[in-house]
Amino acid sequence: STTDGTTFTLNDGVHPAVVFEFDADPDPGTFTAGNVRVNLTNGGGNATDVADNVRTAINGLPSTTLAITAGGTTATVTLTNDAQGTFGNQTITTTLVTTGYSVSGMSGGRGRDCAATTGCASTNDCAPGLTCQPGVGGALTCQ
Repeated sequence: STTDGTTFTLNDGVHPAVVFEFDADPDPGTFTAGNVRVNLTNGGGNATDVADNVRTAINGLPSTTLAITAGGTTATVTLTNDAQGTFGNQTITTTLVTTGYSVSGMSGGRGRDCAATTGCASTNDCAPGLTCQPGVGGALTCQ
């Protein structure tokens, strides 16, 4: 079963990392300040119930805090970065070590990685915070 007080950390590559904490206490004020509570009241139920609670905790955050959407069915939680780009390929860390529970990092992100002054076709080519604009001589570059 999931252990009260254990954590996992997600990072969308743009905002500060977010720590989620499994909390089996009936009082939601008894988990670590600053962490996001994953409700496991009454033991959390079965693996699907725990996964549903993880999805609820992740999807309950505004995209200005964490731009990741949790999906999946049954006991598997899938994560999708809301923005394209290699910056979203982040490691997921956890303090939980138990049989049947595993994590793998975010991967598969492509694009949105061109630095300032790099040629571009659209803003989707540029790293976060940059846009594709005409530069010196009219050529499009990330700025």
